[in-house]
Amino acid sequence: MATAVLVAAAGAQLVLPSSTVLPPTSELAPRHPREPVAPPAPDYPAILATPIFAPDRKPDDSAVPVAGGLSGFDVLGIATAGDTATAVVKQPTGAIVRLKPGEQVLGWKLVSVELHQLTFERNKERRVLMLIKQPPPVIQAPPAANAEQNSSDDNSDNSDNNQ
Repeated sequence: MATAVLVAAAGAQLVLPSSTVLPPTSELAPRHPREPVAPPAPDYPAILATPIFAPDRKPDDSAVPVAGGLSGFDVLGIATAGDTATAVVKQPTGAIVRLKPGEQVLGWKLVSVELHQLTFERNKERRVLMLIKQPPPVIQAPPAANAEQNSSDDNSDNSDNNQ
């Protein structure tokens, strides 16, 4: 019985005209969406040089490489999974090595791997090597294409206002 009522209601919806009113037709041309423009990339090195939570807004001494130490090394990446940690480091010679805590490179022993830094030790002297994140590359459209599109959009905006 209930099935028959549902089938009858569905059939009535198909047969009876819809009461939805469509918007009136317009003589205006449809607007074309503008291509989004990427915002300028922030200056990350300048931001990292003045951390907001440091009392004097200066980086601590452990983050600055000291001459004669790890000044030629660059941290390319850090990976952690549970108790296992690995770091990818570029040496001053340009060679790229993968290190785990306890391994040595050029006399420096990797003591700890943290999310944003590596700690090395040699002769009871500790140095911290920071992971410096690079901003993503900004891809910009050619200026000629943007100028033509903006001028055509501006003309359509003016025609919208004139009518």
